[in-house]
Amino acid sequence: MGLNKSLASEQQVTQITAGGGIVMAGNGSSVPLRDAPRLAAEYGGNPKDWSKVSSSSYTAADGSLFEVHAYRNAITGQVVEPKTIQPVTFPGGKP
Repeated sequence: MGLNKSLASEQQVTQITAGGGIVMAGNGSSVPLRDAPRLAAEYGGNPKDWSKVSSSSYTAADGSLFEVHAYRNAITGQVVEPKTIQPVTFPGGKP
């Protein structure tokens, strides 16, 4: 990963750690979080407190699109298992 992509990824993790991002599943969403029992067992808290979140997307100079996904505890603010992913892009450029 190039320097610009690495810095953008760090900024995306900071966005999630600061409480930002989009809730995809779990706490704050109508979509159940299948990993909630595992997260509560491994990191603490109640399963209902955990959510999967996504940062905003970043488009690199080479045109590649990526974002960071992680799990966040809504009560403690703890963020675990962040990972950088490249979302699937459909015809017309919509992820």
